[in-house]
Amino acid sequence: MTLWPYIRVYLLNTIYNRSGVFGVSFGNTFKANPKYFYLLLRSLGHLSRRKTVFCIPNRPAVHDYCRALIKSKGLKEKDIAYVSTLVHAGNQSALPNVYVDPIKILARAASLFRKKKAGTRFYHDIVNRFFLEGYVMTIGFVWFLKLIQPKTIYVVNWYNLYPLVIAANKLGIPIYDVQHGIIYPRHYGYNLNNGDFPMAIPQKFVLWDGLFSDSINYNGLFDFEVHSRDLVNRRNVGGKRKALIASQYSISDLMREELLNQKEFLKTFDLVVLRLHPKELDQKLNGVHEFLVKMGLSNVEISLPSEIPFETDLETASCVIGVYSTCLIDSIEAGVDTYILQVEGYDNLSPYFERENCKLL
Repeated sequence: MTLWPYIRVYLLNTIYNRSGVFGVSFGNTFKANPKYFYLLLRSLGHLSRRKTVFCIPNRPAVHDYCRALIKSKGLKEKDIAYVSTLVHAGNQSALPNVYVDPIKILARAASLFRKKKAGTRFYHDIVNRFFLEGYVMTIGFVWFLKLIQPKTIYVVNWYNLYPLVIAANKLGIPIYDVQHGIIYPRHYGYNLNNGDFPMAIPQKFVLWDGLFSDSINYNGLFDFEVHSRDLVNRRNVGGKRKALIASQYSISDLMREELLNQKEFLKTFDLVVLRLHPKELDQKLNGVHEFLVKMGLSNVEISLPSEIPFETDLETASCVIGVYSTCLIDSIEAGVDTYILQVEGYDNLSPYFERENCKLL
């Protein structure tokens, strides 16, 4: 079944957290928000035939990397269609995006309002529901791609867009995955026998570094190319020693517990900057202030990703501290001393442990 990788994502999420699975939700976007629908309709003005499609999220760091990729390949802006989803009405982009949210909304509606057979087991119903959703989305993307008629597609977070990948492969359009973060050896998108479903995986992977190819397991059935990222310009402001902590939402409690153990080390810096994860902003800084009180340091500041790009923080950092955030790869590659807290998941950065500026705390 080609759609099995798509179904599996939701099945795994259901097993992990059964509550709320059947909530009628399309994310924060699908609300009675005139601005949201206005942005959707306005984006249709960018809908036209293009040679290349970039399907990427609305994040400045991703935009910068993709633009560098576009430049290196000699692609012309007039030949490129940018495709994305709104995620929420406030997350707009400077790019001329065509938003494809309606495809997902219609597919989700079809799966929710289908006729359910009496006596169907819970997990069987999950499989049936998301098979229908994936099937409808695949049809939607086939129509969409036939309308644009691209020669090549580049996609970020491809494993969240299996129907797009399947549609491209059905139409014979080359589709490339553009790496956007650390590829973990246990990541479901790059492992879990996806090699058994060649129609559901990209034809090629654009990686930051060839070492990430070791974390992809498709029974050897994949190709990749390397496109290095531009690194930040380092500068020292006033000779201050600044420690930049890259927080991670999924393991924030473990991180904070270990940071308390490293309090004496942090005291050696003139300034400690705690850079929050975007999801911690959604939680309205829940627990952050309490943690800072426990730290008992007078030289701590909070950096908000919604206000300050990571590159700006990194430019003046003496070191970066974290576990396995993508930010740590940036700091290692930029030559900044990078300290790894040895808590759950830290071994995801093991390929970098031999680097001179990568150190375990």
